[in-house]
Amino acid sequence: MARWGGWYGAGSLAFSAFDNRVNRMIAGTGSAEIATAGFRSEVFNGRFEIGNRQSVYGLQVTPFAALQFAELWLPGYAETSTMLGGAPGALGLTYAARTVSSLPTFLGVQVDQHVVLANFTVWSPYARLSWVHEFMPTRDIAATFITVPNAAFTVEGARAARDAARIDLGSRLAVTANTALFANFDGELSDRSRMYAGRAGLRISW
Repeated sequence: MARWGGWYGAGSLAFSAFDNRVNRMIAGTGSAEIATAGFRSEVFNGRFEIGNRQSVYGLQVTPFAALQFAELWLPGYAETSTMLGGAPGALGLTYAARTVSSLPTFLGVQVDQHVVLANFTVWSPYARLSWVHEFMPTRDIAATFITVPNAAFTVEGARAARDAARIDLGSRLAVTANTALFANFDGELSDRSRMYAGRAGLRISW
């Protein structure tokens, strides 16, 4: 993070690796089968944000713009399918390797304030509102039946919303120099999805 007067620039990068396990029941097309698989996937993501913090009528107002990206690498893998009686199954799938990209941008404003209460505790509420535009909303993967390798088809997952409104609300009460109570609420609303999340807790620093 860097600051130039009221301006700031912030960036972060992260890499994650996942060990995935699949266990699903296949029924309704004859004898039931159980398909299992295991595979590893990796995600590389980051966020870059720039904004200008200024004082307006005693409030700290920060217009900002941000670019966020994520790259998910899924290797090709095959399921092992077994009928309930123990015989080899016929409906297990094999999946082609796939790279899924996400590139949302954010344009919004944050308003926050610090209030010193009568007992010298400090209350710090904030609200952050932003418009989110996703440039890469498609989520799909190619699959093939193991026993019928030429019968390929595409599985299309739920598409990300191209445009959404995001709201982040929070409050922090500094009880002492190293103890604080906090609560946060996050929401993202679009024409195809709703997401809500909240958390509260006690933070102690030493």
